[in-house]
Amino acid sequence: VGTQSNGIINAGTDLVSLTTGTFNIYQNESNGINNASTGTVKLSGIDFNVGNATGGISSGYKSNGVANAGGVLSTSGGTFAINGKNANGILNETGGTVETKYTDFTINAVAGQDANAISTDGSLDVYGGTITIGAPQSNGIITSSSATAVNIEGTDFVLNANKTNGINNPA
Repeated sequence: VGTQSNGIINAGTDLVSLTTGTFNIYQNESNGINNASTGTVKLSGIDFNVGNATGGISSGYKSNGVANAGGVLSTSGGTFAINGKNANGILNETGGTVETKYTDFTINAVAGQDANAISTDGSLDVYGGTITIGAPQSNGIITSSSATAVNIEGTDFVLNANKTNGINNPA
């Protein structure tokens, strides 16, 4: 399995806009989309598979559907299936802004543990959608102390494994 790859890397201030399609992130420590600077990424009906059916540490380990390193990310519809251990559907780093609308996230049991639908150190708005957690010790949304604002409205959380959290806002 390869490592450290990106389907798309947006390293500047440009706009990347995608409508329908699928990203399969089967390599470890990789991203479907890496918004590596202050650019804007707009997604409509885009699906992400972070890790294949084997998952765990074999496929998608420490990978992200989208890594947002300080830019703006918006999703409308689409799905994120997280199968890799220590993987995220969306990784929103310090200074980043993320808005999801009616986007569904599923953390499958093959992830093993320690997976997140969304990990945020920035600003996050989640409207609608369903977050289903099927891997133990995993989170729907996990925040850090540097997260600036987290707003969730009309989102359903389904917890199907031990030691899971819909929202984990640690001290």
